[in-house]
Amino acid sequence: MKFPLTLLLISIFQFSLAQHPIILTQREQAKVIDEILEDRLRTVLPGLMRREGFDMWVLISRENNEDPVLKTMLPATWLETRTEKEMVRYQQICRIAHAIIAEGFSDKVIQPGVTTTDDVVWWYREKIRELNLDTWFHTSVSV
Repeated sequence: MKFPLTLLLISIFQFSLAQHPIILTQREQAKVIDEILEDRLRTVLPGLMRREGFDMWVLISRENNEDPVLKTMLPATWLETRTEKEMVRYQQICRIAHAIIAEGFSDKVIQPGVTTTDDVVWWYREKIRELNLDTWFHTSVSV
């Protein structure tokens, strides 16, 4: 799985003391994403440009381009570069992802001999949407 459910979630979550995920509203998620992008542009991009000898960064895109590189405004090969602010939230993102995965593979969702892999895929899609989350790619399940 790529970091995106990462990204996909781009450090937009907090946990209560009981370890139950609190998912931010879409507006709050947008604010966190904008803050992280600003942080990356301020802290990561200048060093990368110096290292590669770039004097200018020109970003060209079609309208409504969903390319993840465009979303981060960094080349795909530098996608693994994370700021301190992103790393602080990374563990929270992983906990949410692991909780969703665990529930999807539990007897709450799967009934042996009855549930198909497609049923589980659709459960994941609906669960993620129910939590007001977004994914970078469609889920898949195979045996």
